[in-house]
Amino acid sequence: EDAALGFPLAAIVELEAEEGGGSGTLLTSDGWILTNAHVVALRGGGTAEQAVVSMTLDPARPPRELFRAKVAASDDELDLALLQIQSGFLGDALAPNRAFPTIELGPGAALRMGEPLRVVGFPDTGGLGTRVTISVTSGVVAGFDAVPAGRVIKTDAEITSGNSGGAALDARGRLVGVPTSRVENGSGQLGYVHPIEWIPAAWLARMGLARR
Repeated sequence: EDAALGFPLAAIVELEAEEGGGSGTLLTSDGWILTNAHVVALRGGGTAEQAVVSMTLDPARPPRELFRAKVAASDDELDLALLQIQSGFLGDALAPNRAFPTIELGPGAALRMGEPLRVVGFPDTGGLGTRVTISVTSGVVAGFDAVPAGRVIKTDAEITSGNSGGAALDARGRLVGVPTSRVENGSGQLGYVHPIEWIPAAWLARMGLARR
């Protein structure tokens, strides 16, 4: 864990699917990853079968392609998807004692207006080279909105293309939601975060996690 951030940097990963990409968050030490459904969506409809997983330990360097993950579940209404790392980048078997870094889940539905919120991921902009580096933006819980799937969190922490699917973290570094979209508003913007409570119970059971 990075003491300044309150979470392990390598738990936020970059994902590259067949026709798109974005960011994701490792939830379990055996390689389950949460992201947005649109990160692994196909333009003609449907969902990609797998994605390349890139990670970094150095915030000054872009992530490296290290693993391949299977898309295990996807829900377009929730705009959430669940992936599981299954092999190395070249198809090599994972070491039997490998343990991936993870982020603790927090109570997204309990957030109140004005509380601190950070967004972490790999935005399409924000790098000086051909590959971007990981970025953290800070803001607050700016409010809430209602959509068919439930209540979403509004934030003024910057969400840009590429870091959707990544991590929205509370002041303690706990994962409280998935940064999903943004709405431009004059000279500024508001971003929308899907709370962690939207993860279906069946997905939590597959990962061996309990409902919070």
